[in-house]
Amino acid sequence: MCTDREYGGTAIKGLWNDMEKYQSLAEPFNSELAKGETPDMWWTRLGRQETNRLLVKVARSILSITPHAADPERAFSFMGMTHSSIRNRFKPSTVGSMAQIKSYLLIRPPEEV
Repeated sequence: MCTDREYGGTAIKGLWNDMEKYQSLAEPFNSELAKGETPDMWWTRLGRQETNRLLVKVARSILSITPHAADPERAFSFMGMTHSSIRNRFKPSTVGSMAQIKSYLLIRPPEEV
C-alpha cells in the first residue's frame, strides 16, 4: 500500500495526472500492445521509459492478483451434497440456511462453536 510518507504529495499528484493521461490515451499511454506482449509486459515497458511512475506500480500490483473461484465452487459442492436426488424436498431457503451454517462452522475455531 502506498503512503504519503513513502511517495510524498507530489507523487500522488503525479499519479492523478498519469491516471488522467491514461484515461484520455495521451502519451505514453497511447501505445498499443506489441504482438505477443501481455498487459504486464506493456506496463513494464512503460515503467522503463519513465522512472518512478506510480501508476505503473499500481497497475502491475493489480495485474499480479490471482483470481480464483474456490469459495463458490466449495459452496456449489456443498449444495450438491445437501440437495441431491435423494434429498430433494428441501426448500431453496432451507438449503441456503444449511450452507450458511456449515460455512460459519468451518471458519470458526472449535472453542467458539
